[in-house]
Amino acid sequence: MKKWALIAGGTILACVEQDEAPTIPGVWVECTGQYVGPGSTWNGSAFGPVPPPVYPSLTKRAFWCRFSVTEREALQGMLATGTQGQKNKLNAFRDYVQTGMRVELTDDYIIASVTLMESVGLIAAGRASAILTAPISANEANGG
Repeated sequence: MKKWALIAGGTILACVEQDEAPTIPGVWVECTGQYVGPGSTWNGSAFGPVPPPVYPSLTKRAFWCRFSVTEREALQGMLATGTQGQKNKLNAFRDYVQTGMRVELTDDYIIASVTLMESVGLIAAGRASAILTAPISANEANGG
């Protein structure tokens, strides 16, 4: 018996096993002997695995865990010893993060604030990009 995959947009929607290609409308590709199923990919000539999920946001705790202990301590130190303007900016940022349900790394204010932390030396060069662009793991998205 043959295995057939229903393809739409480069993704397998369903699989069936029968001798002949299904007559139900759609693009059906034979996949006999291949370990594929719904969610697997098709590039027009070969099947691929189900892509990992892309999480749009992370928990507040997971966001703060992206900063090293030293960086979190530097932020706390600025609250104690910084200028009033620096304290105001940092407090506004912390309030912004804390009042939301989750942290979206594509949020313009989050990006600007973390980038500013790097530009004033609170976090090392390159850390803003590392904090903001690392893929969000399932743990960060679901529990932190």
